[in-house]
Order: sequence, then C-alpha cells, then structure tokens
Amino acid sequence: MHHHLLCAATLGALALVSSPNAQVTTGQHDFGGPGSRGCQGTSDPALLSDGSPATGRIDYSYDAATARLRVTVTNTTPVSATVPNPLITTVWFNVPRRAVTDVQFVSQSVGSPAFAMVFDPDIVHMPTPAKAACFGDFSIRLDTGGLADGGIAAAGASLFAPGAGPVAAGPVTFELQLTVDGVIDAHSIERSFSLNGPVQTLGGVLGFAGAGQGGTGAGEIGHAFACETAMYVVGEPRRGNDIEFVVTGGECCHICIWASLDPGPTMIAGRTVDIGFPLLGVFDFGEVGRPNEFSVPLSIPNDPRLANLSIHFVNVTFQNGHQQSTLNVSERFTLTIR
Repeated sequence: MHHHLLCAATLGALALVSSPNAQVTTGQHDFGGPGSRGCQGTSDPALLSDGSPATGRIDYSYDAATARLRVTVTNTTPVSATVPNPLITTVWFNVPRRAVTDVQFVSQSVGSPAFAMVFDPDIVHMPTPAKAACFGDFSIRLDTGGLADGGIAAAGASLFAPGAGPVAAGPVTFELQLTVDGVIDAHSIERSFSLNGPVQTLGGVLGFAGAGQGGTGAGEIGHAFACETAMYVVGEPRRGNDIEFVVTGGECCHICIWASLDPGPTMIAGRTVDIGFPLLGVFDFGEVGRPNEFSVPLSIPNDPRLANLSIHFVNVTFQNGHQQSTLNVSERFTLTIR
C-alpha cells in the first residue's frame, strides 16, 4: 500500500509537457503453432479434438477519437485438398474491464455467414455469457451459432465438412462501437486476460469446427504464452478527478513502470524502447499474479498547469521463475490530462 501511495503522489504531482497523443493504435495476436494452448489436451502445438492443426490471427485497430474498434479475424490453417478444412465459428476476446462500459456491434465485412455478438461488462461476477471452454470468461464473443451456420475459412480452402454452412474465404473484419470511461488503446485490448478458467490466456481465443477426416475435429485454440503487458486508465483523466491506472497482461509477470515526459523512442542495449530519456521515475511493484490486473489509484491535482499535458509510460516485465524468461518492454502508453 505504501508503494501505491508513493506512486500516486509522485505521478499526480508531475509537471508535464505537451505531446501529441496517437489516436489510432493497433495490435495483433497469433493463435496455434508452437507453444500454443488448447482445450483439447496438452499437445504442443495445440491441436483440435481429432488431432488436426488449426491456426489463426486477430488484428485489432482502435481509434480513440471515435471509440471505434476494428477486429479482423484470419484463418491461417494450412489448406488441405483431401480432408475438410476447419472453419472459425467463434471468436473470444476482452476489452479493458470497467474502462469499457458498453459495446455495440456495428458491422462485418462480409454478408455471410452472419456473426452475433455477446458482451459481458464484468467478467469477474456471474453471469458470464462469453465463456470460452477451458480458457474461462471473456467480455466479448462473436459467433455464427455453429458449423451448420458457417464460418471463416483459410484463403484457398475449398473442401469443408458435410453440412457446413456459408463460408467466408479470407479475413473478416468486425466493427464495434465502444463506450469508454477512461483511456484505452489496442494494446490494452490485445493484452487483457480471461478469468476463472483452468487455462487463462490473453489476446483472445478462436473456436474451430469441421476439421479432419469426416469433418469432426473441433476445439478452442489460444496462443503461445508470454509476459506481455499493457496499460489503461479507468475514469476520466481530468484535473481534480480520481482515476485508476491499470496494468494488465501475463500472469505472474514482474511490473516495473517507467515514466517520462519524452515519447522517445530510445535505443537501450541494442533494442528500441518506446519511451524517451531522462526518466521521471521508475515504479517497481514486483510480481503480480492473478487476476492479471494491477491497479494504482491516482488523484489528479486541480492545477491549471496540467491542462492538455501528457506523460508517457512503458512497463518493463519478465516472468519470475520461468526457465526461459525473456525481458519484455510494453508499447508506450500516453496519458493526457484534460
């Protein structure tokens, strides 16, 4: 608690400088392949129920000016000419909890198959309508209803399971309108964790169906685990307001936040870090476990000198106790005081 108060007092008193705030941010996650997680056993890479491979990708693009989120789903499974190819029939992912209070489905880039959306504003408490099998609870589920209602195919695939519904060949983009109470970006969407499952994961889950001989292979596929974190703010960052600064991402990851007035980037030990030097401060909170959200309460002084001023953050993280631990630095998160 002492560290929380020290961090809040220090950040709240910073004399900030003007800096442009990026309006459109992007993120990406791959699903399947080496190191991936699945709900159909412990194989590496994760496979479907009949042993068939399945891979995919989600690309996120978030426009902060309009609170519009574009989610592009691509089936990257290797194409077979002799056995049915799997379709993506369900997509799960998260939006930052408490910072996003509502989500409306706007459109999809193809007319068929038709996907429907379920939004759960609070995955911590029941009911949890967007559960993804062993991966637990998510805030958003997009689905066609099942194999008979169709799904997203890999580009070039032409052989599908008997009874499969309409097929969308190639990527499908969904547009969603968010209601936001705070500051988020594409990285805070990409790195938000699922909850309450034996195999929690970040970045979402893809549900496949109609794979392999007879077209019976199905299952949920996640991605390779890594200590990847992002940041967001709950509440409006306006002078005189109380807000929460949240770090979200990989479970059991170390949290060490760097703050700067300079957006950077800077080269450190041969790698690019998305923040400038000198640093205003380093706030080391140690390792944080489940539920993978670490929150710092901040009070913003009602000081006119803070109006329209910005501060930049990155998180330097690694997974404690992991034999192949790799130091990761998050993308820059910019907080502008209003």
